[in-house]
Amino acid sequence: MMKFKKFLQLLSLFLFIDITHAYDINHIGYGKEIPLTKDYRIRQYLYNPNEIFLLVIHHGFQSYIEVEKSEAIQTISLGDSYSWSINVLDNRVFIKSLEKYLQTNMTIITNKRIYQFDLVSKELDEYKERDFVYAIKFSYL
Repeated sequence: MMKFKKFLQLLSLFLFIDITHAYDINHIGYGKEIPLTKDYRIRQYLYNPNEIFLLVIHHGFQSYIEVEKSEAIQTISLGDSYSWSINVLDNRVFIKSLEKYLQTNMTIITNKRIYQFDLVSKELDEYKERDFVYAIKFSYL
């Protein structure tokens, strides 16, 4: 009964908050953001194995992705692995672009889940408040 109640609470949260559009580029649909913080640079997404999550990184900055604490990162694969710096610490993946104006995809495989990302690198003077991401975190049903 308690799980069902929690499910109904989460469902009502999603019905009353417009999460049907995450921050996208060129009107491509990306993962559903859950607005749990006032700081737009920290993103909280509801994990869905059928979603692609957008990570916009400004050249000269680093961002990170945090998966569930019980997950062990097994492998990370990038379409363009030469233009990005990737470091793993426990359940966090730190990402930095090595060049400006990049776009590639990235897959993170853990012992529990598979995550798909679209990585975009922009120059700082192209700064758009809602694009800038320091951290991506996930919630799970």
